[in-house]
Amino acid sequence: MNKQVYLYLHTHWDREWYRSFESYRFRLCQVVRALLDTLEQDPQRVFMLDGQTAVVEDFLEVYPQEEARLMRMIASGQLEVGPWYVLPDEFLVSGEALIRNLLLGREQSQAWGQKTAFGYLPDMFGHLAQMPQLLKKSGLEPAILWRGVRPSRNIFFWSALDGSSLTTLHLTKGYYMDAFHTTPFPEESFKNFLKGIEDATPVPAPLLMPVGGDHLGLPLNFEADLEAFNSAQSWYTLKPASIGTYLKELEKFNFSIETVHGELRNCESAYILPGVLSTRRYLKQFNDRIQNLLTTEVEPLLLWNWLKNSPSDPAAVLKQAWKHLLKNHPHDSICGCSIDEVHQDMLPRFRAAESLGQELKNSALNELVQTSLCGEKGEYLHLINAGPVDYQGCLAVSLEFPAEMEMQSFSLLDPTGNPLVYEILERVKAEKFVAEPDILPHWEEIVRYECLLTADIPAFSSRVIKINPHQTALPLPGMRKSAEPCAIENAWCRVRLDSEKGQLQFYRQENHTWIRVLEGHLFVDEGDAGDSYTFSPPQDNPRQTLHIQEFQVEKQGLSQTLHITYFGFLPAQLREDRQSRSGVNVPCKIQTRIRLYANDPGLYFTSWVQNQARDHRLRLLFKSQLGPIRCWSSTAFGALERQMSPPRALDVLPGKERPADTFPFDDWIHIHGPEDLGYVVHTEGLHEAELMSWEGKPTLALTFLRAVGWLSRDDLRTRGGGAGPRMKTPEAQCLGEHRYDYRLALSGNSRKAALKQVFQWQHPPLVTQGQRESELPGLFRIKTEGIALSCLKKAEHEQAIIFRLVNLLEHPVKLAFEILFKFDSVVLTDPLETQELTEGLSISDQAVEILTQPFEILTFKILPQSVE
Repeated sequence: MNKQVYLYLHTHWDREWYRSFESYRFRLCQVVRALLDTLEQDPQRVFMLDGQTAVVEDFLEVYPQEEARLMRMIASGQLEVGPWYVLPDEFLVSGEALIRNLLLGREQSQAWGQKTAFGYLPDMFGHLAQMPQLLKKSGLEPAILWRGVRPSRNIFFWSALDGSSLTTLHLTKGYYMDAFHTTPFPEESFKNFLKGIEDATPVPAPLLMPVGGDHLGLPLNFEADLEAFNSAQSWYTLKPASIGTYLKELEKFNFSIETVHGELRNCESAYILPGVLSTRRYLKQFNDRIQNLLTTEVEPLLLWNWLKNSPSDPAAVLKQAWKHLLKNHPHDSICGCSIDEVHQDMLPRFRAAESLGQELKNSALNELVQTSLCGEKGEYLHLINAGPVDYQGCLAVSLEFPAEMEMQSFSLLDPTGNPLVYEILERVKAEKFVAEPDILPHWEEIVRYECLLTADIPAFSSRVIKINPHQTALPLPGMRKSAEPCAIENAWCRVRLDSEKGQLQFYRQENHTWIRVLEGHLFVDEGDAGDSYTFSPPQDNPRQTLHIQEFQVEKQGLSQTLHITYFGFLPAQLREDRQSRSGVNVPCKIQTRIRLYANDPGLYFTSWVQNQARDHRLRLLFKSQLGPIRCWSSTAFGALERQMSPPRALDVLPGKERPADTFPFDDWIHIHGPEDLGYVVHTEGLHEAELMSWEGKPTLALTFLRAVGWLSRDDLRTRGGGAGPRMKTPEAQCLGEHRYDYRLALSGNSRKAALKQVFQWQHPPLVTQGQRESELPGLFRIKTEGIALSCLKKAEHEQAIIFRLVNLLEHPVKLAFEILFKFDSVVLTDPLETQELTEGLSISDQAVEILTQPFEILTFKILPQSVE
């Protein structure tokens, strides 16, 4: 029987990895110019430029004169680009970042003439559980992928958490096939390669094979080698073709297809390299901060301004900020698994994205609340809540007055004129530099007050507080105080230092009784003989717990703080044979601040780690009081239940990878315990956790730091071979100070209660001074619990609002929300904002209802009338 084999020519272009971006771009320009010459000479030839438009943009920045020729090749179908702007890692970027990536990739590829698109995922280190839903809703079917799955056949259905199913093609032997780039042509090894694909392909479907690999151009003797192979045997017939041609051919055949569910992190057939979740953690922290800035602050503020008919047009600046950020999202970049120079180059991109984001935010705030940039900023304090739930808690507020006002005291009045309780933490005299296009540069003397203010702000709305100068503030009512000198508490929880065991105990108040929920907050260190891709413990690897050196309790009117210093001596590095840690020790000091507020059930942690050791992993442990526990971790657009890994050997055979004990998470983890002893943790910049047993108790371990000195090595216990070139990366040791911010609430086992707290943490209110007297117009009121806000922004190319919500519950719910402004229409659209659907939508006056499936992503497009 003669098997038809469709060969698609491609290159996989890591924009930066073991060479810098510019070094690779030099080679990219050589490859693309030669490629364009060949495609012009051979109109039947088709080439795929790796599914990302950024490489085209990179090329055109150097050779803009080639744009017309390149567009002809794309429009004719000879050169395939997109659908992504960059090929991203899936676990270390937000769901909204993935959508912005696709939006930009689609915009560019369509502008250049690309007509077809599919979900190309050739080299990601595993795949999100919700990727099938995202691609399906975006019209990107099928998915084409390699890592993370070992299906019985290489064509299968991949189902998301909402039950949606996506046709998926598995690159059985990977995307890298260089036989046609090898001289002489390796006929026997090529047959073995083909046989592996044939065995995985369902009968009678034709075979799909990539031709190309990392940073490779067109093979020089492709036609001759192809013809020689076809002539030398009769079992296979090789045909050059596009993936689109193969997909059309595939439609002619019928065969049964299995369904693979959810997250794909199986490592049986290809490495998924799980250690990248915690390598160079500072990159993850920077990225999280900017993603949150753009999606939870900048985009909603720009929307509010647009609704009030603002004359400014910030869309181009916002797009530029996203482009800077997205260029750091390929896996070799955000995963931290490249040479040091690459990650040095990432920092200016992060800073550029953050600078633009901050300028957009400040400009939008100033315009919204009419802030004066000179003299007195304004006599009103605006508290803006762009989140999906009402905010209740304490806010840090910075108030600024001209020094000549000689402000010694002031009161704060709510909209009804009643004075509010607040606490002054610090009064500082300072100078402020002012310089704007319409304001000459100058210095102004100011007095700044740092305060704590109790606040209650409705969702998607604001509160305005009148600043009453020279008036006496209300006396502080006093916060509940523990009688124990080593404890802090409020009406919801107590934190107690157990000096004998050197750990913290966390209590929840229930019916006037303190119930211990968990304990720990232990810092545990161990050796790491791995590399930037993979954790691998040395043979001799005792774990070491840092001890509490000193503590201090600080009790103020609206807050209580526990300051703790942890200390220990850690081995300086691995020994030369990498089998154990050095006998030379260096000090490790960790300072932790734990703060409770008067009207907030959350615990707020900040830890500063002084890292002087190399080749190690540092983790933070929370031990549940009772077991067994269940654990759910956040993922983009969803949540997954996680299990404790079974005992397994550390050492693996050549070519194999040990399944990771750790798991990825987006930003929160919810633990269920017996007797409703659950809790929820929310972090920024941490994405790796493990369920384990510690001192006989079920424990959650968060990876704070992995310090390694190699891009890749081939002598790991947990991975049977290299994952990249053997290059030293001394900056991946992450020496110096690191800051960590994380939060915890003793919320019990209720998912809805945990999510309500998480939503408040994810969308902290914005605080600013201005001259505007009135509140901002309210936008929405979500009436259904457990519904996450994913996006609130202006549509890309229409005068409309994009309002994206996700059901984070494991059962269908009737999603109901109220629109608080006048509008002309509401429709459902897809993540790329191209379709309009009304099926299932119920709209009555200002109320919208629709039945939503578990973990379903719903994107609403709303055409508003003028709000102001």
